[in-house]
Amino acid sequence: MNSSIDFACPKCQVTTKISQEIDFISFGCPECQTVFTKNKDDKFECLKKQQYTFHDSILPVGAKASFKNLRYEIIGIIVKKTGGIYYWREYTLKSVSSDDYLYLSESNGHWILLEEDNSLTGMNQQESVFTDSNDITYDKYGTTSAEIVGAYGFFDIKIPQQNTKVLEYINPPYIISRENINGVYTYYKGVHIASSAIKEAFGVSDLPFKSGVGIVQPYFFNLYQTAIIFCATLLIILISHKVMNLERSDKEVLNEVLSFSEFKNKEYLSPSFNLQGTSAPLRIDLSTPISNSWAYAGVSVVNEDTNEEIFAEKDIEYYSGVEDGESWSEGSPSENFYICGLGPGRYHLSISLSKEELSYNTNAISVKARWESASNWNFGFIVITMLVIFGIIALGKRLFEKSRWSDSDYSPYETDTY
Repeated sequence: MNSSIDFACPKCQVTTKISQEIDFISFGCPECQTVFTKNKDDKFECLKKQQYTFHDSILPVGAKASFKNLRYEIIGIIVKKTGGIYYWREYTLKSVSSDDYLYLSESNGHWILLEEDNSLTGMNQQESVFTDSNDITYDKYGTTSAEIVGAYGFFDIKIPQQNTKVLEYINPPYIISRENINGVYTYYKGVHIASSAIKEAFGVSDLPFKSGVGIVQPYFFNLYQTAIIFCATLLIILISHKVMNLERSDKEVLNEVLSFSEFKNKEYLSPSFNLQGTSAPLRIDLSTPISNSWAYAGVSVVNEDTNEEIFAEKDIEYYSGVEDGESWSEGSPSENFYICGLGPGRYHLSISLSKEELSYNTNAISVKARWESASNWNFGFIVITMLVIFGIIALGKRLFEKSRWSDSDYSPYETDTY
């Protein structure tokens, strides 16, 4: 059975418990906010009284979670402050079954899971970029001098009274850092971890509210992968469009001259026709020798398989004359219009006609209907739409990155000036 620690605070006597035994020389009481350290007589003496409120940490000392197929327990919590107003919390987790350690860092609701990595000893704060042993390149984010304002739980070091210095490089969602405490360097490599994963690991429902952009929080979309997906989608659509319309050409389905008198009180029904291929517009051309008069045609396209009907109508008007010695005209004796999106199937046309009663010279109207070749307009619309979407995503990415780097002295983005 594993040993455990039940440690009563020397000041308030409230017990802090963890389920494993560790060697510690410093203790921070979550109840009375007092930090103790062992003296030369191996007794705990008060080091300082803290002002930071422990309940802001949310995850308590002794909380357990599973990471990388191992069970870990929080044994210590450090709260740091920089710039007078920026706080973040660092949780030390020890495996309950081994000597493995992990570290959780949380700032403004954004979480990073870290572990020590001694392969990073070549980090130099003079360099703007750093390449690790896996050939991953990181950009310098900043150097920070942080004050420890809270320490809770058990620690194997004396809690520093002076500021710690941190050097950070990032390649979201990854981060590497070097911490300098009393001249002793410790190196870490970490990765962003979602709040949902923290909740699941610890079995909690409430965590600090997320605000702003985390230092290594990934953007919602990977621009490169999104571009590949968009290009592949467009290529598939284009190939499909071309293949389905490989032998497609304009098809005339009606070419008739209809008498106004014959179809004055009844509709003209065209012969049936079959359409095959992708949807395309049906163009209707009307022409009649009117002069200073009008005519009308209403066209219904009837799908004989479904009995669905699409209706469109057109007025034909043409007027002309002479006024103040100058001739003028308005309208045209010929008109055309489209019935769009006509898909494959068996159809016929139903046409109703009328004209001005006093138009004696207008006896007939020419009606032509042609199912046109599949248009590239739809494909062009898809291209434009996807370009707009990608542009919005790219703009969002830039704004996201500018926000990420806004607190860094090494931002690759120009600072807005007013």
